[in-house]
Amino acid sequence: TQHSSTLSIGWMSNPLLLGGIAFELLFTAAVIYLPPLQAVFETAALPGWVLALLVPMPVLVWGLDEVYRWLARRTARPITTRVGHPAIDSPMAPRARAGGVVG
Repeated sequence: TQHSSTLSIGWMSNPLLLGGIAFELLFTAAVIYLPPLQAVFETAALPGWVLALLVPMPVLVWGLDEVYRWLARRTARPITTRVGHPAIDSPMAPRARAGGVVG
């Protein structure tokens, strides 16, 4: 989601996404390591040090995204239709004009 933490909704909440990620990883590994696909796509096997460098990257991206979402949740102003609410009473809130037009 754009706002909720992955930990709060659960890792297995989107099986289609998980299947897509699994397919992507398997297809990428096949293109890089299976000789027939190496010939078609002109790839070569990656050395171990490159793989070791790549392994922590998804965790880093996920962690930064979680921090971004947390900051967004902390700084977001709630929007509601209740009278007296700061989001409604702000100077930037739309005001009713003559004829009932809001703008």
